[in-house]
Amino acid sequence: VEYIYFWADTFLAWSDQEFQEFVKMYSKIKLPFFCQSTAKEINEEKVEMLKDMGCVAVAIGVEVGNEKFRKEVLKKHVSNEQIKRAVYLLVKENIRVTTYFLIGFPHETRDLIFDTIEFQRELYDLGSCPTHINCFYPFPGAELTVIAEKEGFLRKKLDHRKNTTTSGLDMPQLSAKEIEGLYRTYVAYTRVDKWMYPIIELCETGVGKEIQILSLISQHYSENIYSATS
Repeated sequence: VEYIYFWADTFLAWSDQEFQEFVKMYSKIKLPFFCQSTAKEINEEKVEMLKDMGCVAVAIGVEVGNEKFRKEVLKKHVSNEQIKRAVYLLVKENIRVTTYFLIGFPHETRDLIFDTIEFQRELYDLGSCPTHINCFYPFPGAELTVIAEKEGFLRKKLDHRKNTTTSGLDMPQLSAKEIEGLYRTYVAYTRVDKWMYPIIELCETGVGKEIQILSLISQHYSENIYSATS
């Protein structure tokens, strides 16, 4: 074994005593590892311990860039400042940071998705690496699925094989087609100079020459991103 990935979504959510016990045990192994955490659990002391143990990468679930929407709709009580602070502390210790985002939530709008894009750009400026972006999918029994059902937002034909790579919702203010167009172009929107936004918007349809343009833009920026973060 050369590398370990701890699958837990909230790797740092245990008590201080439990974490310190884990640090003591893992110091005998000290293999490089990757983990996931919420921004609320990340502080200077824990980052130092992660570094000493051999942590090389941390993924943080952000979900959306609009703080009010995150709190009121997703019930996730973490501020943008807490998230930026967590990214800063990890980058300072040369621990690679990736962030997880979702688009297409019940009641979300195009403007709210661009709040997410803007926040993603801020995190890139702090040193965050290329992100993970997915579409919200209405898994049975989830609270947001119940809301989507009640509002009539569920897409008529759901492809369970694709789930988070296609939109599970089709809403009056934000159609499934629009969500998938923004999913397709999300990375480009977060990386290009803003004067290029009208060009990227043309690519949201993903047909003909537009998809070729998007492909060339994404390739160009990906090469620059990875050369800067490798």
